[in-house]
Amino acid sequence: MTTKEKQLTGYPSIDKPWLKYYSEEAVNAPLPECTMYEYLWKNNQEHPEDVALVYFGRKITYGEMFNHIEKIAGTFWAKGIRKGDIVSICSVSTPEVIYAIYALNKIGATVNILEPRNNAERIEYYLNLTQSKYLLMLDICFPKIDAIIQKTTVEEVVVISPLESASPIVKIGAKIKGKKATIKKKAPYITWKEFEKCAGDYEKCIYEPGSTAVIVYTGGTTGIPKGVMLSDVALNTVALQMQKLGDYAARQKRFLNIMPPFIAYGITCGIHMPLCSGMRDVVIPNFTPDKLAKLVLQYKPSALMGVPSHYGMMAKDPLMKGKKLDFLEVCGAGGDAFVPALEESINQFFKEHEAPYKIAKGYGMTEMCSAVTACFGNYNKLKSAGIPLCKNVVAVFKPDTDEELPYNTQGEICFLTPTRMEGYYGNEAETLSVLKKHSDGKVWVHTKDIGYVDEDGFVFIINRVKRMIIRADGHNVFPSAIEEVINSHEAIAECAVVGIKNAEAGNGQIAKAFMVLKEDYQTKQEQVLSELQELLTRKLPERDTVEAYQFVSEIPLTPIGKVNYRALEEMG
Repeated sequence: MTTKEKQLTGYPSIDKPWLKYYSEEAVNAPLPECTMYEYLWKNNQEHPEDVALVYFGRKITYGEMFNHIEKIAGTFWAKGIRKGDIVSICSVSTPEVIYAIYALNKIGATVNILEPRNNAERIEYYLNLTQSKYLLMLDICFPKIDAIIQKTTVEEVVVISPLESASPIVKIGAKIKGKKATIKKKAPYITWKEFEKCAGDYEKCIYEPGSTAVIVYTGGTTGIPKGVMLSDVALNTVALQMQKLGDYAARQKRFLNIMPPFIAYGITCGIHMPLCSGMRDVVIPNFTPDKLAKLVLQYKPSALMGVPSHYGMMAKDPLMKGKKLDFLEVCGAGGDAFVPALEESINQFFKEHEAPYKIAKGYGMTEMCSAVTACFGNYNKLKSAGIPLCKNVVAVFKPDTDEELPYNTQGEICFLTPTRMEGYYGNEAETLSVLKKHSDGKVWVHTKDIGYVDEDGFVFIINRVKRMIIRADGHNVFPSAIEEVINSHEAIAECAVVGIKNAEAGNGQIAKAFMVLKEDYQTKQEQVLSELQELLTRKLPERDTVEAYQFVSEIPLTPIGKVNYRALEEMG
């Protein structure tokens, strides 16, 4: 009996009904058990003339990219970096960052990728936590890095300009506009060009299962960011699985890379996957959501991956009027919940502009190297987060147990996946709260998200436990249910619900809704509020409704486009 002919037993992890959507070749493909660099090389060694990177008007071939990686590997080796050492990078995506990631991987070092917008104290903490002796830094970070560098383990800082690999025309334009960071020429700082001159011979690393290739940090929207250790196989397997979702990743098709490298989504789906597929990776180092429509029309990519708010902005952009999007095969959306009304409006936008498919929603976590589920092609259900990628197994467990629940029953979503993290760096206790060995002897990733799986294998996320509001009486309120009702009102453009302190009771929380009105309703706040209160009373249980409301001009977002719930809680 083939995977497409199995009779359902009632439990997702046994039936694996999602496998019917994949070819036998995809299901049986071996895991890429090699280093990140080796996987990149194996897939591209015979195509040196193909374009690998498109960056600020310049095209860089795979042959050129491999030459740069070779040179930088020799440089790091000459600087004393060896297998197991940790080198930090604090930058957006540039060709130099990509060369460094693969060069360090080639000699067996671990890359620790930091968010440039972190404050100085946090950067200092992460550098010392990982005992990094070397730091690659985007030049605009100089003031904050210079303030803390003497208090860290770092011995040398390599300064990268975002214009390093730009075309001559772009460099001249930037010079005319005066766009250049001021760096003091003093130790421990050296320029990228000075760094490159130190290249020499080196020893290539032999692959070892379980070794950490990169460390990236959790989002920190609901807590202190933790360093997530990801292995070579984890990154390679995500790339492999994404390739099996369709022809969008065919060699030399264009991928619009708008996600930063310091999140798992960015380094895995924005860099490693398209390059291991032989695509042209269009690297956008300074992306802002308002530029998306312009970039899509300029580069005509077959695929891009972002967050829901990005597509909402693109759909509203006047530049899109009358334009065809028939070249856009995949618009991946993850990293944040999708409001059903927004999903439907974006799908309608795609249909009107002749895009071949609906929005390709997905679900993932940094702890699982980004995506673990996805919608693709016509395999797409409203409100779902898609089906598990072909090497993953999903199950729903009764919270705080390893009792699996049947189809369409809500519980904690958990995964068996070869892309799971090796653990949180220096934090075993937190690691054990996420990676749990069940009575079957298997280690499941506990997402702490509530949802269910239907008979076709589609995963539905009801609410992230981290956002749960606990009332003074102990009752749990899930904001997503409230948001869905509020967003159904014709006057609401956007909304987000958070828990704020219950000042009256002295303990527990109440639900507060932050709402953006559509332009035609700006003068009708009292009327809209009255209608919303009536709607919520009618649609939700009494204890699940909203006790505080605030109209705002916009919902705050994090730098990568997620709803910034922390900022809303502080506003409350």
